[in-house]
Amino acid sequence: SASLFGMAAGSIFLTPLADRIGRRTLTVVSMGIISAGMVLSVVSTGPAELMAFRVLTGLGVGGMMANLNVFVSEYASDRRRGPIIGTYAAGYPIGATIGGFVAGPLIPAFGWQAAFLLGAALSVLMFIVSWLFLPESLEFLLVRRPAGALEKTTRILARIGRPALAELPAIPAAEQFRGAVRELLTNPVRVRALLLWIGYACLVAAYYFANTWTPKIMAAASGDGSLGVTAGVIANLGGILGCFIFSALAIKYRANRLLVAALVCAAAAYILFGLVFSQVAVAVGVA
Repeated sequence: SASLFGMAAGSIFLTPLADRIGRRTLTVVSMGIISAGMVLSVVSTGPAELMAFRVLTGLGVGGMMANLNVFVSEYASDRRRGPIIGTYAAGYPIGATIGGFVAGPLIPAFGWQAAFLLGAALSVLMFIVSWLFLPESLEFLLVRRPAGALEKTTRILARIGRPALAELPAIPAAEQFRGAVRELLTNPVRVRALLLWIGYACLVAAYYFANTWTPKIMAAASGDGSLGVTAGVIANLGGILGCFIFSALAIKYRANRLLVAALVCAAAAYILFGLVFSQVAVAVGVA
């Protein structure tokens, strides 16, 4: 729960900085925060310290996740945006599944710190990869125009096979940067923005609540702590499958219709899980 509080704070307070410092910069900074939080978690000496470092780690995760949603969407073509976002979203359950499989034998052999040590090593590796290879957002370069914007834009265009620019294009007055919140709260997008905020907040709250508590519920229902971990891994395997099914269907069908269908199925699965969680084998399948 401490890490989830950190994620909420990171989403609210760090993500808006992307419009000021750049999506690449925010991603690298967030990866640095995550790496620091994971390393400090390894050397924490008690529950209070561990909770504080989990909040720190969550802060970086929250700042990065919402930023990456937009980052990936921006570089995706209009035709393939749905499949690409679905594939990108699979990264979270893939990581959770691998983490569950690896943590199982690591923790009994080397202690709980081993799981955080592995996470710290992977986080530092991705911090280095992000620093070296991640491009800046083209939208940020063309709209905010930081120092060296033309040179950076030219390099990115060359990497994606587009002709170079002799100069940065003029920005029409109607499209000049007004600030993210101000832009979203003006017509014609105000109502849609508010509805998306409310809907996505409910969706994320439901997802993390279920994802966090399913292993605990299964362990309590069965009296077997290890089954709780197994249920969590199996649930994330379902998440991987769902992401790739969505990606495949999004090639042919509109993403908004797929989202409605996925939300209806998810709601039905939540209700069914609540009815059958005492029947362990059935509940694991529903999860």
